[in-house]
Amino acid sequence: MTGAEAAWSWRSWLRLGLCVAAPLAVSLIAIVVFRATNNPFDVGLGAAGGEAAGFLDPQSEGYWERLAAERRARLLWETSIVALIVASLAAAAISIWIITASLAGAARRNLLVCLLGLVAAMVLFIIRSDVSFEFTKLPVLEPTVGKVLELTEGGFSLERFELSRKITNSLSTAATVAIVFAMVAATQLSPAPVTGADFEERVRHAAAQAHRLHILLYAAAAVLITVVLSMAAWLLWPVALAGTTAFQGRLLDIAAGIGLFWGTTFTLILAASYLPSAIWLNARIRELRMAPGDPQGEQAASVSANQGTDEVLARFGLGQNVFSQVTQLVAILSPMISGALPFLGTLTQTLG
Repeated sequence: MTGAEAAWSWRSWLRLGLCVAAPLAVSLIAIVVFRATNNPFDVGLGAAGGEAAGFLDPQSEGYWERLAAERRARLLWETSIVALIVASLAAAAISIWIITASLAGAARRNLLVCLLGLVAAMVLFIIRSDVSFEFTKLPVLEPTVGKVLELTEGGFSLERFELSRKITNSLSTAATVAIVFAMVAATQLSPAPVTGADFEERVRHAAAQAHRLHILLYAAAAVLITVVLSMAAWLLWPVALAGTTAFQGRLLDIAAGIGLFWGTTFTLILAASYLPSAIWLNARIRELRMAPGDPQGEQAASVSANQGTDEVLARFGLGQNVFSQVTQLVAILSPMISGALPFLGTLTQTLG
């Protein structure tokens, strides 16, 4: 390995480490803050005894309506789980494909080894840190969903529900980590054309990087949206079983708070994953815009040369497109928007 190759190697892995550390830090800070600032979300379901569990009596008023609402809520959660699994598997496959297409040889092998190691470590940590479930299991889920499953279901239980949470959390975590690695591989680690390559070849390379980065952004948004929606679905599941309007309101408040917290957290994770690679790539595109066809990177000497540069960049999809920028912003904010859905339910009930 030459000195230049060695320099490229340690700088590349340093960039990778910094880009991975940012979303990881957001995740850890969110978990620590959630644990430190919240207690189990007790809304009085257990203490209310018969009043809270009145829906379990077939002779009680509205029993069958609440049971039907519970089944509808359960099917909604099951649908969200299927969407989450499909989105996570698809995102992981796309990420592996982009890593394979962007790198070759030892760089690809080393990156995939690091990816597998971090995924394994993150999965082991995440399955032990489901703080939302931990803080709602005893005071909210067991008096509602747990009791109904115990009385009406022979094969499904709250324990199996918890197991499904661990599996889906592991899948979504693995997909998110793979996306972060793929973003760095597609932009910051992908070898640039050799010095002296013609201008169109350099633009074509930057366009391929931008295309892959945007695919990964939308894949990450899809994964995190399905995570938030599945969380909203199981947080709203007990609402269908609340015996009184007062309990429904309390449960909606909890669902709204947790949904907004994690929706905002996932938006920050997505921004921390995407922005470093986007900033890096935008810097390369600015260099192309200022130095048309000149491998030494000197600024264009004439207006006509700049116009030719803009035409080439636009032809490869690297022109300044407001619609593209807006869609990227919406994709970054989409987890937070999804997390606001339970809040909209609370607002509707309040206004009603």
